[in-house]
Amino acid sequence: MCYVKVNGNSEIGFNALNHDHDKDDENFLNRQKISNKLKRKALDDPCEKPCKILQRELREGDVCALTTTDINRIRKNIYYARLSRIPKLPTNLEELHLALTNLGEIKNNIDEIFLLINNQL
Repeated sequence: MCYVKVNGNSEIGFNALNHDHDKDDENFLNRQKISNKLKRKALDDPCEKPCKILQRELREGDVCALTTTDINRIRKNIYYARLSRIPKLPTNLEELHLALTNLGEIKNNIDEIFLLINNQL
């Protein structure tokens, strides 16, 4: 591989890139693939428990040489991926009122306003 750079005078400069690091471990790459696949499945189906998704993959998938540490990391990755989708809870009254006003007008099934907001700051 090489890196090509063109300066303001339209001169082309080449720089060869040397990759002299060791290849990544095959088990590490396998764990990353499984983790990414399970995170995607967990985000697609938010109602299913992460442990159930992980157990199904361990039963049905082509999983070889995963340690308990790897499984714990994958499980935590699934939980963190789901947690990133959930909005943070308001920590003070200003944030609470801002979140409520951003919801818009919510009505019930007989067309009455369901959420009344008072004491806005």
